[in-house]
Formats: sequence, structure tokens, C-alpha cells
Amino acid sequence: SNYIVNASGVLSLNNETAFYNGLDAYLQSNGTRYSGDIQWVDANDATQGVKAARASAQITVNEYTNTGKEKYEALEGVRSDLRGAMDYDDARAFSQSFLYWEEYAIIRQELVQNILIAVAVMLLIVFLMVIQWQVVLAVSTAIVATIINTLGMSYYWGVQLNSVVTIFVLISIGLSVDYSAHIGHSFREAPGTAVDRMTKAMTETGPPVF
Repeated sequence: SNYIVNASGVLSLNNETAFYNGLDAYLQSNGTRYSGDIQWVDANDATQGVKAARASAQITVNEYTNTGKEKYEALEGVRSDLRGAMDYDDARAFSQSFLYWEEYAIIRQELVQNILIAVAVMLLIVFLMVIQWQVVLAVSTAIVATIINTLGMSYYWGVQLNSVVTIFVLISIGLSVDYSAHIGHSFREAPGTAVDRMTKAMTETGPPVF
């Protein structure tokens, strides 16, 4: 039952040919379930060595990856441990989950950057549509309040920051611009006193916007 140890039962790596022959024999018998983890240089000649190999491990998801920050730290921790354990540079740690955990490295700064861009574009659009600076200020204040409210409620609801949340936050900014700008434009175009204009804007434009 011993394929890669010497007669004394000790693992020996001094004889490379014997090691690869023993490994091949093991993979074709008791170790068949691991045969898919080894790719030989030449499948017909084990002495040519191993071209690539993989090993499986498991992260305790519930204990170490409750938040996006923890997920990214776990990902980087696995990679760091692998780099420290291997003498060559082509070793890679991969998991299907890592495809989604990568985003947590930059998602916060991407969200802030995109919000700032959206707000800048929003101010330009509102100014071009409304022009009157008092109305522009009121509309802009409403939009900023919407952004703060959305982010604040997400925080207190325990919503994790990810790409889906980022997209919806940016969509909410776009919708708030549309709705607020309509009210502001309607107020600017309405005749009469400030109270009359506000009443007309809210009664005529408010219901469709709502």
C-alpha cells in the first residue's frame, strides 16, 4: 500500500524517478479520486514529471466571511499563505467565490467616485433645465438628501456594500434627479406668488411624479 516511501516507510524525495512512478501507481489504485488533480507532462511516462497539480481546501464561510471586508481579507490571506508556502511564482488560489470577492477591494472607492460624478452631472442637468439658482439649490438639496437617506437606510438595514447595491444607489440618484427636476421646473414655470407656484407644481406635477 506504500507507493512513495522507501522500505522503512519513510518518504524519500532523493529518487525522482521512483517518486513519480510511485505517485502514478498510487493515483491508479487507492488514490484514483485524486487522479484529476494531477496533470502529467506525458500521461504515458510518469518519469517526465508533473506539469500541474491542484489541492482543495475549504474556508469556514460563516466564521470568517460575514462582511465584504472579511471576504476580501480571507481571499488575500489565502493568496499570501500560498505565496509563502511555495517556492515558485505560478501557484494560484482559485475559488468560484473569489470571482465575487474581488470586488470588495475597490467597491467602496468606486461607489464614492461614481456618486461624486453623478452629483456633478446632476447639478449641471438641473441648472440647464431650471436655470433659476434658488430652485436649483432646492432641487440639489432634495437630491443630496435622497442619497444620504438611501445610504443611511442601507447601513441600518445591514445591507452589504457590493456591486448590486452600488448599481441601485446610482439608479436612485438618477431617479431623484428626474423627479426633483420636474417639480423644480414646474415651480419655475408656474405663475403667481411663491405659495401659488408651489401649490400648482405639487398638484399638477406631484401626483405623476409620485
